[in-house]
Amino acid sequence: MHPNVEKSKFKVAIYELILMVSLLSLSRPLIRGDALAYFAWTASIGDDFDLDLSNQASQLGSLNTYMAKQVATTGHYANAFAWGIGLLLQPSYQMARLSSKYGVLRINDKYFISLQGYPLPYSLFPMFQVILMVMISAWLFVRIAKAIGISLKVALFSGVLGVWGTPLYYYSTIEPLYVHASATFVHTLSIHLFLDNYMLISKGENTLWWVWYLAGLAFGFSALVRWQLLLSVIPIVLLLVYQRQWKATSLFAIGVVTIAWHIPYMFTQLFGSPFITPVNALEGQSNFVALANLKNTWLVLFSNLRGYFIWSPFALLGTIGLCLMCKYNRRLAFLFLGLLSCQILIASMVKDWSAGDSFGARRLTELYPVVTIGVAWWLQNSKGRMRKVVISATIVSVLYSLILLVTFLVFVYYTQPRISNIGGSVPQASALNILTSFIKRSQFTIVWPVIRDHGGPWEWFRPGP
Repeated sequence: MHPNVEKSKFKVAIYELILMVSLLSLSRPLIRGDALAYFAWTASIGDDFDLDLSNQASQLGSLNTYMAKQVATTGHYANAFAWGIGLLLQPSYQMARLSSKYGVLRINDKYFISLQGYPLPYSLFPMFQVILMVMISAWLFVRIAKAIGISLKVALFSGVLGVWGTPLYYYSTIEPLYVHASATFVHTLSIHLFLDNYMLISKGENTLWWVWYLAGLAFGFSALVRWQLLLSVIPIVLLLVYQRQWKATSLFAIGVVTIAWHIPYMFTQLFGSPFITPVNALEGQSNFVALANLKNTWLVLFSNLRGYFIWSPFALLGTIGLCLMCKYNRRLAFLFLGLLSCQILIASMVKDWSAGDSFGARRLTELYPVVTIGVAWWLQNSKGRMRKVVISATIVSVLYSLILLVTFLVFVYYTQPRISNIGGSVPQASALNILTSFIKRSQFTIVWPVIRDHGGPWEWFRPGP
């Protein structure tokens, strides 16, 4: 093996090791909130081999607030969340079934069942799979970056900071069984498959026809995991059509349809129509997703409550980097800015634009490879003093997001409950409230107790709810 190749592999191994340690150090194997709704699909597929949540409704009992509801028009039991994660997590789910069956890791059963309806193995093994998928996502990002001419050093630096500086870190550790980390994996894989073949066009080389189809399959599956990711197909198809890549366009589109047809089909089976929004069908709402809600775009990006760029300045730097890319490679810039814009717009069109209780703009977590490419591109193509400025800004933005994550944990697990108990007006978990409350109350001494009680290997057998 060539010494340079061996050295590169060693650097990537260290990169993955650092990332793994950082993910495990804050990991929490507990299924709560929306994660339990997604997990209901996993259990239905893994136990019953169907997409009827009636058995899961019984299993969850009093925990079933919206995780498995009967649809009035069809009689089926379903929820308003995508079922693709149920397929994705089957390897770890089946391991959990075996572990549970033979009594392995059946620790604190009463505690875990009271909080999530299932024993520890059902949250522990899927958590490990999610962490592995995030590590693979970071490796795929490095391959994406190298494919467009970014050096290994810059790719590694950007890749790990991109995990820490976006909502992905929170949803890979504290809430790993929410869909976002899993969806980031399939989205990153899809972009990698497409870009690997697409870059051959710019080099004047022959592309592999089956990779176009495979990339289409990957994007189709991404849509099963997270419906809004189907929009990522739009800039890709437009780019291929603009370059008159008719064969590639056709094969890619066929790949997408091969899997994505299942969405309107199941909408019809579960909710009675392929055109209905599940939330509207289950809760009798209207206009949950509507063009009229696009007025929320500014809030999605810059709101103190959940604004993407406020909670994750790293993403803002990445967006600036993608805009600067227009000067060097307009087609690549169109691709990445298109991927970014589609997700921002669909997140803005949702009536509940803030996504309820969440860490930052969680609906944009899947943009990890996109904004991180922007940062990497900017670093790669800046020189002298500007390069130092970009590096410094990147590091500061990530430190800010990590501080915000720690203070967020203190705020939601310590400050808010105590204010509620004494009958006070509970402040919203906005970025400003979180930081000012932490400083005003001098809560530095409770950072470790909060982290210790809610995350990390030392709390795997009894993580704080």
